Amino acid sequence: MTKEEYRENAKILYNEYQKNLRLLNIKCAMENNDVKVGDTFTDHIGTILVESIGMYVDHLCSLPMCRYVGLVLKKDGTPTKKNERRDAFQENRNKNQ
Repeated sequence: MTKEEYRENAKILYNEYQKNLRLLNIKCAMENNDVKVGDTFTDHIGTILVESIGMYVDHLCSLPMCRYVGLVLKKDGTPTKKNERRDAFQENRNKNQ
């Protein structure tokens, strides 16, 4: 096996590993998620109306988690005047929610 063949095979294996790891992270995050698009989600900053759900890996945490993107809501449940949007992370969920 030449150096070039080795490098090419290693690159293929690495890319396959990265793809499989991403799929595993998505599966783990979604299986530990009970929030759906259209739900409200409250964290230490405030409440959002969830518009999309993605996956986030924080290397300081032990497991992948969901990242929610949504419309910021005021305390009365109505959107802010600027229709602001922000991200919220599953690990920051308000325990009272």
